[in-house]
Amino acid sequence: MVLQKTVDKLKSRPRHERRAVARGVAMLVVAVLFIGWVILFFKNIQANGIHIETPGQGTFNTAPITEAQNQIANSFNGIKNNLQSIQNSAVSQQSNGTEGEVPPQTTY
Repeated sequence: MVLQKTVDKLKSRPRHERRAVARGVAMLVVAVLFIGWVILFFKNIQANGIHIETPGQGTFNTAPITEAQNQIANSFNGIKNNLQSIQNSAVSQQSNGTEGEVPPQTTY
């Protein structure tokens, strides 16, 4: 009976007031559902705890990654060896007394 009277009073009000009441009721329903979900969620966590599953050791295929790392290391070793040989030849040229000469430049 009380609910019916409230609905009848709302029907006689302007449209913007009815919409405001409808929005308020909808937000109230969503808030109650959210609070209920939060309570049940934390009760479940408290009862069962949090379980995080991690993949096993053999799950990931690391062979291609290791191969790529080795290729990169080998390519940098080659560059290091080239730079070392250029430095050694420059030192040997300086020790032979050809300090004023400009060594030939190599383009890569």
